[in-house]
Amino acid sequence: MTGRPTGHGSRRHHDRLLHAPFPKRRRRPAAKLRCFLRRQHRGRGARTHTVSPTPPPLPLPSLPPPPTPIPKPTKRPLPHHSAWRTTRTSTLTARASLAADKKASTIAQAQTYIDDFYESYNRKKEKSIAKTRKEAEAFLAGREDTSAGGTSWERIARLVDLSAKGAGVGGKERFREVLVGLRGDEGAPGAGGY
Repeated sequence: MTGRPTGHGSRRHHDRLLHAPFPKRRRRPAAKLRCFLRRQHRGRGARTHTVSPTPPPLPLPSLPPPPTPIPKPTKRPLPHHSAWRTTRTSTLTARASLAADKKASTIAQAQTYIDDFYESYNRKKEKSIAKTRKEAEAFLAGREDTSAGGTSWERIARLVDLSAKGAGVGGKERFREVLVGLRGDEGAPGAGGY
């Protein structure tokens, strides 16, 4: 050896344990069996033994005979079935025609309802457009009237709603009182206009 330790606990011993293959199993019984078989094959010292004959096969249990196929019944219409079938088809055709008539009447009624709706909608739309146009014309005419005549506070009071609705909310009542007071006073600041 080269002087490196190889006993238990050394690095070399540890590496040998880690990288060594798994220990081989003992093969002694298999080797004995091989030797025994070789001897028998060659005829050297083979013991003579007799091979027992195979026992006769056991009888299979008796199975029941296969079932006979059941013949399929022939489809023959029975006499009372044909009468029932004719009444059934006539009933179904009557129901189908009633359903088709009801569907057609429902569609026609829905169409008239839709047409009426659009006619009334267009009438209301035209009325609202005409009303808005009249109000706009009245407003423009009133605005031109407010620009002429009176003090500037009177013209402002005509443009502003001085009714009592909404009074007491957010100081509107006080604003209304101030505006009414300025409207009657010709000597108020800004009454003569700019």
